[in-house]
Amino acid sequence: MYGSFWRKSVLCALAFAFRVPYVIHFHSGRLEEFYQGGCNGLAKCWVRAVLREAARVVVLSRHWRDVVHKIEPAARTTIIGNPVPVPISVVPLQRPARTVLFLAWLQQAKGVLDLVRAIPIVLRSVPEATFVIAGRAFHDGESPESLMELARSLRVAHALRCPGWVNGSRKEDFLREADVFVLPSYFEALPIALLEAMARGVPVITTRVGGIPDVIEDGVNGLLVDPGQPQALARAIIAMLTDEALRARLREAARTHVRERYSTEAVIEDLGVLYRELGIRVEPIKPRAFPDVPESRAGVYS
Repeated sequence: MYGSFWRKSVLCALAFAFRVPYVIHFHSGRLEEFYQGGCNGLAKCWVRAVLREAARVVVLSRHWRDVVHKIEPAARTTIIGNPVPVPISVVPLQRPARTVLFLAWLQQAKGVLDLVRAIPIVLRSVPEATFVIAGRAFHDGESPESLMELARSLRVAHALRCPGWVNGSRKEDFLREADVFVLPSYFEALPIALLEAMARGVPVITTRVGGIPDVIEDGVNGLLVDPGQPQALARAIIAMLTDEALRARLREAARTHVRERYSTEAVIEDLGVLYRELGIRVEPIKPRAFPDVPESRAGVYS
């Protein structure tokens, strides 16, 4: 969107001028906002032309396919999701469930303030619950310090940890220790962190925005709430923390769905199909298998 689109559209124009087919791959969760609110009449014509002349426009879900076709009905689209590695095994369900994890930029649009405001409601039903909000500020967004200040004003700072940005093995450790993953965003394309949690057997609670409803079916492989509703979010967290059968059912369905649709191997195959359709020879790729690991370390390999 915005500057990223304009820069890359120059490459698309050069490719078109030299009769070289080009493929566009959209990852932004604000494509429609960019087109409707960030483009004047001439810019909208340019956006439609870039989409129309592309050999293929790759989108992350049915929702984004519909958005692209609304902008340019003649666009040739293909749906290919984001890829995540799926471990062979995951840690067993922890009893009792107490840890809620958030992994994302610390900004209001990711719903991080809604999550903090849900904490007092959750603690009234599950006093031992703990919340880990991992991430860093995005531009003028929130910071770990500002979130802790809000938690202190709500008298729930004792239940909140804000470790900052985490990645690599540290991120895997947080996922392995989590009982519930929460992403209460106001917009999303197809969040990697959500898919990673599903792949690692962490039951998820998220919102009905962007491409998420194409991945999560409420009550089947996760729980969906509306954005901007801390009370509804708290009720979903309480249900997940207190219902072991629900957590077990949702996480197994989520892992199966991710393995079939969003594993690295599945997405590589989808990309191969796309390029073969465009007349490009694709050599088979042998996927790298995950090592089988002891139960205590399950789920930490990526």
